[in-house]
Amino acid sequence: DFQSQVAGDCDMTGDEAEITAYIRKLISSLPLSSGERRFIGENSDDLNRKVNIGGVIDYADKVFAEISDSGIYMPYKKDFAKNMVCALIRLGGITVGAVGNTARDKADDLTGYDEIMKAKDFVKMCERLNVPILTFINTSGYSRSIDTERFMKKQLADLAGVIALASVPKVSALAGKAVGTLPLFMASAGMGFD
Repeated sequence: DFQSQVAGDCDMTGDEAEITAYIRKLISSLPLSSGERRFIGENSDDLNRKVNIGGVIDYADKVFAEISDSGIYMPYKKDFAKNMVCALIRLGGITVGAVGNTARDKADDLTGYDEIMKAKDFVKMCERLNVPILTFINTSGYSRSIDTERFMKKQLADLAGVIALASVPKVSALAGKAVGTLPLFMASAGMGFD
């Protein structure tokens, strides 16, 4: 659990059957190669279906699961830096990298060092695999701590660089709060977002 919750070195923990099922689902969601522009999979969902995200707008993981085709939702490091949700989802049969802020409880929806690092690593992975990126922004700003003050500036600059240099399609959605500079990095037209 330390490796998945504190260090962020693995995507999940579980027994052999759970890990095998996760790996099979993950492999079926990825492009066959990095040279492939995007993966077109089977899609039985109506692209114009109505989804109700009003009750879960503060929880990016629930929003991503609701909007994805047939609920296909593959979390990335789900037990690490829980206020930043990163996942592979499928929209219109295309695998999309989804990144969003979430609040596990209403008192703590702030973004910290680990959340920025997780988002940066996920965006890099999406760029390497030619997977389009969807960002979902709902944040009250950054957490305040000594580590945040010491290391956040470099991580934010690195995140901005990774996002700006990503050549994959990028789309953003602002929902709820957009406090601080994080929305500028993860949702602005200047960073290449539509």
